[in-house]
Amino acid sequence: MIKKIKGLMPVQYVEFRLTTPAQFNVFVYGKVKQPGYILADSVTTVIKAIAIAKGFEEEGSYRNIQIRRDNEELTIDISKFFTKADFDSNPTVRPGDIIYIPEAEKIVNISGAVKYPGKYELLPDENLNTLIDLAGGFTPSALRENIEIERIKGDGGYNTLITSYKEAESLSPKKGDNIKVHSIYKISKNITIEGAIYGSTIENENINRDSFIKVPKEPIRVDFPYRPGITLMSLLDKAGGPTPLAVADKSHIIKETTGEKINIDIERLWKTRNTKLDIELSPGDYVYIPIEELKVFVTGDVVNPGYYSYIPGKKVLYYLLLAGGINEASGDPGIIYIVDELGIKTKVTTDNNVSPSDHIHVGRKLQIFITGEVAKPGAYNHSEDFTVSDYLLQAGGVNENTGNSNRIYLVDELGNETRIHRTDKVEPGSHIHVPRKILFKADTFVQNALLATAWVSSIFGVVKLVFEIIDFVEQKTAPAQ
Repeated sequence: MIKKIKGLMPVQYVEFRLTTPAQFNVFVYGKVKQPGYILADSVTTVIKAIAIAKGFEEEGSYRNIQIRRDNEELTIDISKFFTKADFDSNPTVRPGDIIYIPEAEKIVNISGAVKYPGKYELLPDENLNTLIDLAGGFTPSALRENIEIERIKGDGGYNTLITSYKEAESLSPKKGDNIKVHSIYKISKNITIEGAIYGSTIENENINRDSFIKVPKEPIRVDFPYRPGITLMSLLDKAGGPTPLAVADKSHIIKETTGEKINIDIERLWKTRNTKLDIELSPGDYVYIPIEELKVFVTGDVVNPGYYSYIPGKKVLYYLLLAGGINEASGDPGIIYIVDELGIKTKVTTDNNVSPSDHIHVGRKLQIFITGEVAKPGAYNHSEDFTVSDYLLQAGGVNENTGNSNRIYLVDELGNETRIHRTDKVEPGSHIHVPRKILFKADTFVQNALLATAWVSSIFGVVKLVFEIIDFVEQKTAPAQ
């Protein structure tokens, strides 16, 4: 280009500078906050493109990003760009690229004595050792021989597992796991109690706590500083004691230094305060009081009303589906309420959050009842815009031969009839009745009367004929005179 210009023009120096890169469209979709087309240029990277689309959603995968380019599909892991400065994991985009962010298959949380605590995505073949590497490795204070794993169970509760760094390569975390790497400094200072506790000291011991204090429906975790001589009873006092939801027979202590599990009789100790049942605690001990399985009650116009296990984070729709869904014929998706433990009724949608012990109720469709001389008597959904005439059309119309379309009634609960007109509107639950024609009843009466008359005439005719036969026989048999 420069040579051609110099050949055409008497110039000594020619220079080209790109002031604005050419712009083009790239489509970004999947687990991003604002899917759709973005405006990119030749220096826009995949990370920048996702940022323009407002970033990842909470469960978006950053290790399995798919790029469709011409006739090929690329899969990239942008975590390598941040951890290993691998620029191939954050390529620039090209015109026509389609970037898809799928949902991460496995996200786990790691906290405690690691350099970068937080949530990380693991690929199917990766183990606990990979997770620790992604989190930057251990801090100098990490207790590598005592790594705690909290794992959610199918019923909504969770188990606590204890492992060590030696076993990390053979252990594959599961989706939703919470990994805790304890610190030797923390162990020297704290004792942890978790589960069905109130969470703090209740000052007035004379009150009925179950009646006047709201019982926590989810496990509470509290760390208390260790002091020499602290016992299980004094720890329970600090934590407010076990709640009515405590599963007493499964309560236990895990000794941090040895991993030993000691079963404890929480209920008996708390009620009797018998010092013979008390246990002296050591630095780093973990006291666990399981909480009973929480339920959500679903009633109203659903297929299978009843109690269903509470799962944290699940919304109204999840529990309605567990209950078989809303009855199509009678249930109204627009009339859904949550009734909390205090009896407070709140109208909700299927996307609302649910708390433990909530009562979800689905209301019935507002209906109109039509009886009498119509083609299809029955119940029909109420509409604020409908008149009596509209409801009669839904019921197939008034029967031409038998129905009296000029006299239509509204029937109340006591059977009283009030005449209404076709142009009237009616309230939900109303009973519309179309009576039979009076003339039809009169015609039937006349028909029956004529039929009866015919029968009577026939009988008199037969009687007359019998008498005529008798007279004829008597004449033939009488002696001649």
